Amino acid sequence: MHHDFIHIEDHDFIHIDDHNFIHIEDHDFIHIDDHDFIHIDDHDFIHIKDHDFIYIEDYDFIHIEDHDFIHIEDYDFIHIEDHDFIKMEDHNFIHIEDHDFIHIRTMSFYI
Repeated sequence: MHHDFIHIEDHDFIHIDDHNFIHIEDHDFIHIDDHDFIHIDDHDFIHIKDHDFIYIEDYDFIHIEDHDFIHIEDYDFIHIEDHDFIKMEDHNFIHIEDHDFIHIRTMSFYI
């Protein structure tokens, strides 16, 4: 699946493919597609639809449903199930089925 990311500002990007993301503020994301996210607090996310996320601590995430992963340290991820992840320098990618997630710490983008 081809997923294009466009970097707009330091942490702003839009996903052009089936799953569109908009970065609104520092680490605030809204997913435009079927899987909506809400930023509650500084780096607190709740996924509203089929795949629920809970924010545990600073940058620690646990996915409760089929796609489990835990964020352990500063932008370090451990993948628990069948879904691949890539860590490239300070940039962590987590692939969860057909939905690609990208975290951008510095001014960069990936296609």
